[in-house]
Amino acid sequence: MDEYKTKKSKSILIELIIPLIIAFIIATIILILVFAENQRIVHNVLESLRKEMIILVQRDLSTQLEKSIQLNKINENAYGSEILDTGDQSNRERYFAGIIKEFDDVAMTYIGMATGEFYGARRNLDGTINIVRNNEETLGHSEYYSIDDYGNSIERIQVFENFDPRIRPWYEVAKESKNIAFSGIYSHFVFKEPTLTASLPIFEDGLLVGVLGVDFIMTWLNKTLEQLPIGENGQVFIIDDKGQLVATTTGEDIFKLVNGRSQNTSATDSTNPITQAVIVLSDSLLEGDLPEVKIDGQTYIIGKDTFKFYGIDWEIYTVILEDDFLANKNLTTFRTVFGGLLIAIVFMSLILFVIRNVIKPILLLNESAKKLSQGVSVQVPLGKQRNEIYELTQNFNDMSKKILNHVEELDTQIKLRTIELEEKNEMLSQLSYKDELMGIGNRRYLDVFFEQALELASRNNLEIGVMMLDIDNYKEFNDSYGHIEGDECLRKIGKVLKRCVHRKSDLLARYGGEEMVVVLQKTTKNSLLQVAENIRLEIYNMMLPNERAKLRVVTVSIGAVLCKVRPRQTADELLQLADEALYEAKANGKNRIEFKEMN
Repeated sequence: MDEYKTKKSKSILIELIIPLIIAFIIATIILILVFAENQRIVHNVLESLRKEMIILVQRDLSTQLEKSIQLNKINENAYGSEILDTGDQSNRERYFAGIIKEFDDVAMTYIGMATGEFYGARRNLDGTINIVRNNEETLGHSEYYSIDDYGNSIERIQVFENFDPRIRPWYEVAKESKNIAFSGIYSHFVFKEPTLTASLPIFEDGLLVGVLGVDFIMTWLNKTLEQLPIGENGQVFIIDDKGQLVATTTGEDIFKLVNGRSQNTSATDSTNPITQAVIVLSDSLLEGDLPEVKIDGQTYIIGKDTFKFYGIDWEIYTVILEDDFLANKNLTTFRTVFGGLLIAIVFMSLILFVIRNVIKPILLLNESAKKLSQGVSVQVPLGKQRNEIYELTQNFNDMSKKILNHVEELDTQIKLRTIELEEKNEMLSQLSYKDELMGIGNRRYLDVFFEQALELASRNNLEIGVMMLDIDNYKEFNDSYGHIEGDECLRKIGKVLKRCVHRKSDLLARYGGEEMVVVLQKTTKNSLLQVAENIRLEIYNMMLPNERAKLRVVTVSIGAVLCKVRPRQTADELLQLADEALYEAKANGKNRIEFKEMN
């Protein structure tokens, strides 16, 4: 029976426990790695979210503030090209009333002169427009008037006594910087809303003649901040370089009354305890991609960024309560560990299955978060089980859609605003062209004005008069006396024309060479011919010598046309008929007027 010696026994319990212990250790190690990776990925998602929010705020600020700069530059171009004539009340009022209608977000646009005069227009809370004037006639008081449909003042509705623009902060900061400048945030003295003023000085021959200003109501900034996905207990606030609140999502007032006057609220005096706690943190504590700070026992993720723009130096703080986004983190960890232990005890394959279903969506979230930081949205597939990972994936997908949609919408708005501003600048630059030699409008200005005049006449069933003038024997004059005398002849004739055609509604332009065009609105045949005769006679009476002319002096021939403008009437038709009349005047002896009427 020796061959049947009993082999040394081995406990089956040991054989079961050892694999289970090994499985438990392996599962524990894997779960620890999964937990760490989960936490890192979630933090990456939050950091990407915070950076995208800052980008949105900075883009919105730059876009909105750029509009005030563009409006000041438009006003500067208009002033330089005399489209805005501060000495002409009707021109000045119509210009400011018209320009503020084109910029919905602007509360007021104006110019303060070095002489103490102040002119501009404002938009009231009900959307109506008022114009303001302050000069010797108002005795240094700023008087606000309601306007008619054309922008002309009607009735005085408000007076601010002893208003001197030269001592206002917006004037002084532009005068000192000699360039584009922004004021600090202040409570507007009319609208009682947070306001920022953009200023631009105007110099002539090195001397300051005035400062342009645009008041920009900043209530939109709070709305922008409120739309950011910061969680239920998160907040975003902005402070200026003086430590004063510019905007905040906490709902507190950024101004307070002190001795009856409005003062900016310092961030250290904020009524919100989180704001007070964050503002005193040192910069070293806020360094890093995603600094975490304990406040009242709760963990907050805090970011600090800057916004610099033409002297503006603001700090943007983002404060996110970690539990708002990671509320289920501890519960998820417990369930994952418990499930891992159960799977290690029950069956090793189940451990691998669970790990595979936990890791895969998290890795997809991580990859999607990286692509989201690059501006590419990749939707992460939702799992079949509606657990915390499912909710996190769903929330991430929703947030990425909102962020990218907001970025695309903002980019579209920026492009549209840029196109609008370019079109307005192009329109203003075209309207500023004039013939420097004769001091009257040029051909391009004629084209723009004539189309507008025809449209107005057609709409109101009015008659319009057109004259085509040509200097008789001008080529012979140049041949005899030279081009310098020829240019001087044109200058003198330009002065005569400006004396004879003096209504603001009429047009005087050099058509080309020695030809000029006159357009008279709201006229009659007798008035048209009278103006034409005055022009012909005054030029003849100058007695400018031209030995090679029939009368031995400089004369002009004129073709005059009167037309009751019909719909779709073109300028070329009228100019063609006036040219035919001019040809007849030349053929019939020159120094005369030929008249035609278009039915």
